[in-house]
Amino acid sequence: MVPKEELKNVETRRLSDSKNLRLPLDRYLITEEDARVISKGRIKLVGDCIKRFGVVFNYHENYESRIGTNERRYGLADPFLANAQGYHLNFSEAKQSQPSGTTLEILTGKIETYKGMRVPKDGCTGEAKRKLHEEELQSSIEVAQNLNHESYNASRQDRAVIKANKAWVECMRGKGYSYADPMSAISDDRFTKQEIAANERQTARADVLCKTKVNLIGIWASVETSYQQALIRDNQSALSKALEAKNKTFKAAESA
Repeated sequence: MVPKEELKNVETRRLSDSKNLRLPLDRYLITEEDARVISKGRIKLVGDCIKRFGVVFNYHENYESRIGTNERRYGLADPFLANAQGYHLNFSEAKQSQPSGTTLEILTGKIETYKGMRVPKDGCTGEAKRKLHEEELQSSIEVAQNLNHESYNASRQDRAVIKANKAWVECMRGKGYSYADPMSAISDDRFTKQEIAANERQTARADVLCKTKVNLIGIWASVETSYQQALIRDNQSALSKALEAKNKTFKAAESA
């Protein structure tokens, strides 16, 4: 647990958006930017593997997220997204052919040989993951993921964050909305359907405006930053291993 004395003199930042928000533990986690680099390396490695068998197939990943790593950590904060699509996420689907038949078998390792050549264990995707040391990576960053959850939960119960959340609730009530906290707004069942609800954009705009008014993003991010800094100091050895594994995977992805 994070010692409470870490939060006695938290310097509060003024933030109106969390699109480019960076937190201390990001260094030890797989951020959206990191995931893109690893995905690019995996695509290249799988593609090279398929070519060895004389199979023509353009391997790709399913989709690319256009949401920043911490962009919605404290709920929606982007006024442009709120106005354009309410609480709905912005994903671009990859409209490409899907593997089938022999291609799928080579990708997944469902066959042991093809045209006299041995298919790698778990197929070309398995080979790519081994070359990227992904199993080692996932095992190593688990501690960082756990600390990331701990810092979020602890910061959510912090007095300064509770006070900011209450100020947000009052602001929203003044605009005609009744929510217990900001996360209740973004998870409203009415706004989780495939199509954007009739009053979703209006609600989202009010949500973002109230967050800006009470500086909820700035307060929460400042408090959680303090928690994470303390957690990093107390778990430096394990986090060093996580960083080492992450760098190993990165090096393999960039050189693929």
